[in-house]
Amino acid sequence: MKDDALIDANIIDVLKRIESVSDNKARVYLLTPPEYYCPTKKASLGNYVTFYRLSEACSTAGYGVTQQAAKALIHINTPLRWEADCGGMFNLLYGLEILSLIPPAITDGDTDKEGSGLEQQRAVRAVERAAIRCRLKRQEKGYPFRRARRVLRKKFQKELSYEVE
Repeated sequence: MKDDALIDANIIDVLKRIESVSDNKARVYLLTPPEYYCPTKKASLGNYVTFYRLSEACSTAGYGVTQQAAKALIHINTPLRWEADCGGMFNLLYGLEILSLIPPAITDGDTDKEGSGLEQQRAVRAVERAAIRCRLKRQEKGYPFRRARRVLRKKFQKELSYEVE
């Protein structure tokens, strides 16, 4: 969990509901607000706990991972190539299902990133990290086709904006 995360009071209930899912799917459950989501593709875990499918996921402050997804991530990312919050790449290149909780259980308490030690460390190597990710993408079989498909799919997704109170 990030050092600037704000945690909602219902987090324990949300985590218990994720833990109770027994469908054996490789899923990553983001507990943070997405930038875009697909309103027609959702997984309801009861009451107010509804996750929506994403094609892009980054800057994740908190998430839950099923055992199947954990195994897939180990296989995909050994040796280490992708950052943990490159969920979009895990979805795009490897088909890992990424879902986001709306409304979120965790929000970013430092939206301008000025107080985050993690963001300060990342900023120093931002250009280098982007070049590495670009090179890795080009090495993946079928990347151009998958990228074009994602661009088309994004036209059917809904944009969200959350304000931290």
